Amino acid sequence: MKYLLLILFLGLVWHFFRIKKQPRPQSTTKPNPLTIKMVQCEYCGIHLPENEALIRHGHVWCNADHEKRGTQQ
Repeated sequence: MKYLLLILFLGLVWHFFRIKKQPRPQSTTKPNPLTIKMVQCEYCGIHLPENEALIRHGHVWCNADHEKRGTQQ
């Protein structure tokens, strides 16, 4: 009985090391794209991606109407 347990233990150790030696498959998922900075409209306070905002003279607006209203204040 103890020889059977010894053989089983050695088999498990051998199997563990064999699996450890195998190279791991490369992940097929793509890394996350670069994050886009969020900015806040100075008129209404909505947050939007920087690439969609109107930025004029250091001021941030979500659309042309808010730009006009914000500069009139």
